[in-house]
Amino acid sequence: MPKILIGQTFIGRQIRRAREEKNWDQKTLAEQFKPNKRSAASISLWERGLREPRWHDLNLLARILGKPIAFFADPGYEERERLRMEPLQTGGYFLGRKVLVQFKLEEHHGMTDRAFTCQGVIKAFYGGFMEIGTQSIPMNHIQVIHFLD
Repeated sequence: MPKILIGQTFIGRQIRRAREEKNWDQKTLAEQFKPNKRSAASISLWERGLREPRWHDLNLLARILGKPIAFFADPGYEERERLRMEPLQTGGYFLGRKVLVQFKLEEHHGMTDRAFTCQGVIKAFYGGFMEIGTQSIPMNHIQVIHFLD
């Protein structure tokens, strides 16, 4: 029986979770690696913890699946993110505050990241979005919030 490392099983579970969030099968994910596609068998080995993706592949996975590398490599990442975003998602204290927000949006399956800024008054929080002026920004894309008032 192949040796399974603890870190590999965590990475594998996270790869599978992120892939399933996009409703992709392993073949679809493998085809996103351009120009050198990976096989569905490689994805399967990663997900089962039988092989570890190379650093380059992990970087590409993060971009393709729209997740930070920490999502795949750091077991405490999601809890820290939840704690960081919790006050924002409850919202009451932040409504009406003037802010400058830095955030990233992804294009072409996350292969190109573009950084943006938005300045204005926080109007609402709903369904994982923050509304600033006429902009609706996904909360999980926000990198920095500067309060201007």
